[in-house]
Amino acid sequence: MKQVYLFILLAAFFSCDNMPPVSNIKLNSVEGLVEKGPFISGSSVSIYELDSNLSGTGRVFEAKTDNEGAFSIIASTSLVSQYVKLSVNGFYFNEFTGQLSDAPIILESLADISETDNAKINVNILTHLVMPRVLKLVAEGISFSQAKQQAHKELLSAFLINDETLNPEKISITDNNTAANILIAISSVLLNGRSDAQFSEFTNEIRNDLVDGTISDEIKAKITQSSLGLSYSQIKKHIKTRYSELGKTVEIGAFELFIDGDGDGQIGDPYEEDSVIVLEHFFEREENVQRFLAQALATMYSFAQNLYLFDAVYTNSIDGEDIYPFNLHDVYFHNHTPNTNIINELWRKAYRTVHDLNQTIFQLEKSEKDWAEKYVTYARAYRAYIYLNMIDLWGDIPLITSPLLEDNPIISRTSKNEVLEFVISELEHVYAVLPDDASQVGCSKYFAQAVQTRAYLYKKDFNNAFNKAVNIINSGKYTLSSNFDAIYAGNSTETLFELPNDEQPSNLPYRKLIQKGNYMPVCRYAEILLSAAEASYQTGNTERALIYLNQIGARQGVEYTTSVTEETVLNAWKNELQNEGLWFFTLKRFGKATQTLNILEYQLLLPIPEREVTVNPDITQNPGYPVW
Repeated sequence: MKQVYLFILLAAFFSCDNMPPVSNIKLNSVEGLVEKGPFISGSSVSIYELDSNLSGTGRVFEAKTDNEGAFSIIASTSLVSQYVKLSVNGFYFNEFTGQLSDAPIILESLADISETDNAKINVNILTHLVMPRVLKLVAEGISFSQAKQQAHKELLSAFLINDETLNPEKISITDNNTAANILIAISSVLLNGRSDAQFSEFTNEIRNDLVDGTISDEIKAKITQSSLGLSYSQIKKHIKTRYSELGKTVEIGAFELFIDGDGDGQIGDPYEEDSVIVLEHFFEREENVQRFLAQALATMYSFAQNLYLFDAVYTNSIDGEDIYPFNLHDVYFHNHTPNTNIINELWRKAYRTVHDLNQTIFQLEKSEKDWAEKYVTYARAYRAYIYLNMIDLWGDIPLITSPLLEDNPIISRTSKNEVLEFVISELEHVYAVLPDDASQVGCSKYFAQAVQTRAYLYKKDFNNAFNKAVNIINSGKYTLSSNFDAIYAGNSTETLFELPNDEQPSNLPYRKLIQKGNYMPVCRYAEILLSAAEASYQTGNTERALIYLNQIGARQGVEYTTSVTEETVLNAWKNELQNEGLWFFTLKRFGKATQTLNILEYQLLLPIPEREVTVNPDITQNPGYPVW
């Protein structure tokens, strides 16, 4: 380890309370590691002498780190107490992106050096987060060691980690043990999709929130949201590669076991971003198929949640102040990047759903069970719904129609037009087979036709869009609800397909900003009437468009009596369905998104998540977005 010799600055950094020292502590040296990933060479390490009340005396010892974040000070001096504060300012290796940070950060630690005259003190995100809480507990009369134990326990609890006792000043990310795994887990969660400034802001929020010993629901929601979508294999690869470049071989353990990677409120799941276990003969029993399809629908629900949330935030359909407790500012201000969390989640949940649906189709298409075909058609309809949304969000995407094998992840993008034709064809096929009514895990034929209507609007094939919409209207199965709130209570005559809302911790932003009741309508009759109105307007039949618009307007207390314009149709969509995942789609369809949202042309599509571009050389990034 490189040694940097001491020089002492006498500076009035803290106020001196002139408290009697606990004892004169002989200090020969201090050494340790500064890790976020490892801080880079030349980062500044300041060690402040503290008195027995943890107030600064004014003495400061300075050092610099080497390229592994290591520092060493030869002191040969006496301190007034056994307590010191360490503060480190520097650039660091970002294990999430695999790159050096773009800006410096500050990490701090409080330590008791009474055990030895050659102190070993590591500084990391855990030591940093608990420091204000430790100071408060000591001020309340709790001993230093008890204060640190309590503060660490309270911090870990916020990350759902219980029954673990840590001494963070002794932990390194390269230790390959439980403590190291916890450190990497929390560090990765805090970094997920954040810039250096956002990371510093988030850690300060947690530090300040933890001072009273509890973490607010808003901060917990951020932690839960930030726990989703991490590529564990990439993080391990990044850390190992960094140390390899420094001439050191390290092993990284299963830190993912300390992350709630699926948002179910528990850690310890054997969760990996692309893993699915399908038991032999599992699909031979109908109840198992129903359970498996219910799992796929639960993932599709998470996708739809993120879609509704993204759509509302990106189009500024909700107040900017309302999103403050959540990590959504980059979306609201259109500063999103390939590492933006909600975009990563949309992609991950979409393909997670597709994987389960493909598995259902693959297993049941070869089945001889008389009930198998209906579940295949359900899965094909849901898959078409996912793919239509994906091409609207990203344009060209990988079109995967068989179970994704982990040993063959290299799949190129398929043109959006080819995916669109696939969607339309799939929905035409399943419409002929699906039942008239939805069931517990099954959709009706009219939901499939509603998605097909969306597809034709996307294609600007307005004649076919109108024909599909009118077929649903003429079925007589759906009516507009006279009670708007009843739509979201479930089993409304207006709803073609709905999913039940749940109370998972990861859903808090959706619940606070979007949710209106116990059920999420995925498609409702108002959309069908609006589609018919739009298709009529686009084909020049404004008189017919007026009829459908007035059916919608009657419930809102609005009567359309003048000629129908583009603005009339757009406002009807906005007033009726703005926060149900369709407004961005609609603005783009009318060519109004760049003007209305004040975005650039390339921002009509989202960036491909960085981890996908990294692991798959056949996937290119959408134009305008950075490639790291």
